[in-house]
Amino acid sequence: MSVEQNPIYKYQTELTFTVHTEASLANASTQRIQYLKPDGTTTGSWAASVSNATLGYMTYAVQATGDLDTSGVWKLWGYVQFTGGGEAWGKADEVYIHPRPWE
Repeated sequence: MSVEQNPIYKYQTELTFTVHTEASLANASTQRIQYLKPDGTTTGSWAASVSNATLGYMTYAVQATGDLDTSGVWKLWGYVQFTGGGEAWGKADEVYIHPRPWE
């Protein structure tokens, strides 16, 4: 997992998450970046775009202020579904989302 900017703040946009799956995404039919919020129970996902199918990179550009609506440690990992029904999950990485400076 890589991020183009650090630190990351709650409600921030203009940010891109990149996941390296270490597998070819040439036959990927669905790719997502999945997350577990700091409360430990809230999960979800964002639709990712393949940025380099051969090397296995996918990205998600944060779209709205509500995408990162909680400060604390988030767990993020890649998920891929392949043509023909195969699935793969990546290793979860922790990303700290900081409270906004005035909070």
